[in-house]
Amino acid sequence: MLRPEDATKESLIVSPNWEIEGMYSCCSAEVVIRLEASYLTPEEYKEGAALARKEQWSMKHIDGRKCWLDQIIDSCNSAWDAIPLDIAFGAVLQDMLACGHKTLFMCTDNTTVPETGDVHKGPFSTKRLAFWLEEQEVCKQFIQGADTGQCSVWSWQLNKTKAYALRNKLSRQYNKRYNKLADSLPDPTPYPFSSEGCRW
Repeated sequence: MLRPEDATKESLIVSPNWEIEGMYSCCSAEVVIRLEASYLTPEEYKEGAALARKEQWSMKHIDGRKCWLDQIIDSCNSAWDAIPLDIAFGAVLQDMLACGHKTLFMCTDNTTVPETGDVHKGPFSTKRLAFWLEEQEVCKQFIQGADTGQCSVWSWQLNKTKAYALRNKLSRQYNKRYNKLADSLPDPTPYPFSSEGCRW
């Protein structure tokens, strides 16, 4: 597995973790913190997928009627289920949208050196999340302050229409990636909530 400082935006992510905590102050912001993950090279992912086929691990198909990004933190713990950075950030975005009516978010970083900040120094970090949200045009940062060389702060408000559209797009990408692997495994178990017995 790659060390975080050796990982790139193209590295695949395993065991992502993050937290969103409320800031009980006058601004009622939510603070996105503690983003971290482990990383695989594409070659390591292929080896993991080959092992999954060899061991005949079964996977249940997922469909497009539910956003599955919220399961990433619990499911992507094996090499064969590693995911790209965009999908991992999409799962964080899903949690942000689940905060309800609040649209103001903040995150901090302990250094302002580009691409190397955060307590976690890999690409799945609070700094990269802040950059990614702006790159995807789902928010506009209105504070980028405390440029002291030791700490940097970003604040933004989500454009909820664009954020939900991006969340749905990334969820479909995750479903497709997951089901492609499921299709490659022997005797895949049918998804229990199929069109014949849909519970939604």
